[in-house]
Amino acid sequence: MLFSVIGTPSALGFSGCSLIRMIADAALGSHAFIHASSPDDIKKVWSNIDFSVTKAVVLYSDLPSKALSELLVSTKAPTVIFSDDYQAIVEFLTQVQNRQTMEALRIASQAICSVCFISLVSEPNVLPVTSAEHKRKLEDTILNICEFYSIEDPPKIAASIIKHASMARQSTFADFVSQQQPSPFTGTDNARVDDLVFPVEFILHEYAKIGVSKPNPEISWPTALFLDAARPGENIKGPIDLLGPSRFLIYGPYMHLPAGDWHVLVAIEVSENKSRNRLLVEVASFGCVLTGVRTQLPESGLFKFHIRCRIEDPFLPVEVRFIMLEGAIEGRLWLRQVVFYPMQQGDALDHDDFESTPKTIKHDLVS
Repeated sequence: MLFSVIGTPSALGFSGCSLIRMIADAALGSHAFIHASSPDDIKKVWSNIDFSVTKAVVLYSDLPSKALSELLVSTKAPTVIFSDDYQAIVEFLTQVQNRQTMEALRIASQAICSVCFISLVSEPNVLPVTSAEHKRKLEDTILNICEFYSIEDPPKIAASIIKHASMARQSTFADFVSQQQPSPFTGTDNARVDDLVFPVEFILHEYAKIGVSKPNPEISWPTALFLDAARPGENIKGPIDLLGPSRFLIYGPYMHLPAGDWHVLVAIEVSENKSRNRLLVEVASFGCVLTGVRTQLPESGLFKFHIRCRIEDPFLPVEVRFIMLEGAIEGRLWLRQVVFYPMQQGDALDHDDFESTPKTIKHDLVS
């Protein structure tokens, strides 16, 4: 029997996986465990399983690739999804796995967008378990999962697990999560050193809007998240000096987005740009350009333009790149706003690169 489990890299996902493994043992006596991100990870372990003695396989992924998600969908395997809140994922990655904040924000966005993808394409073969489950009795959570997997005698399984875990019958699922989750990182060799120049709270708020069974929300990327091409690896701080040859100006931030069609609003400010050179803005995913817009920069002012793109693989990071196509002898450019809006049904999607004239906007429209 296959127990397919997807979980975010968080206390909920980690503990949920432990619970499924307990259910597999209580129901079938033993199991083989596969931790996978891709179909190749499954192949490496599957061929070594002795199915003459192994009655169950627990397949777990906390960062499922699109290929793995599509494999599970094609097999119609019943899948339990443990999806935690975005902030809880970030806290787990920083406090337990000792990730730096920016890395944690990116991985958390990858996890939650990938989980949403499989929940979207796999219904009704999915049982979502979110942070709201914390309030339920552990017994009820086990019964619900057993019924979903069509396991015989769920009350007996629940009683066995509660006893084995040394939990009281009235214990909540939150009590179980607290017992199972790993301890926070306490070492010093790899201590985190973060330069918090970007608004972490703003990012947490934006990605908190993404969730299982929710429509794609509007997502704003704070400009301080983007990277300065003149100082590779460093976030932009203030205006970009246009003086110099044609080159990359701004790139990043390598966050992830849910699959779907998106309308991208980009707002920039320009001053003293007498050269009136051209700017290329591209939306790219893992080095592959999805779409873009070429525009002639005005001499000065605050402007906006629009790009439309399709995100097909939420497992891959997304960036918006700003490239100056001709050299300049003066001028400065500020990135003011990048917002992704989910496109409505019926909206046209044009992937071709096109020429655009930026439209003037008022200062009070840009945060």
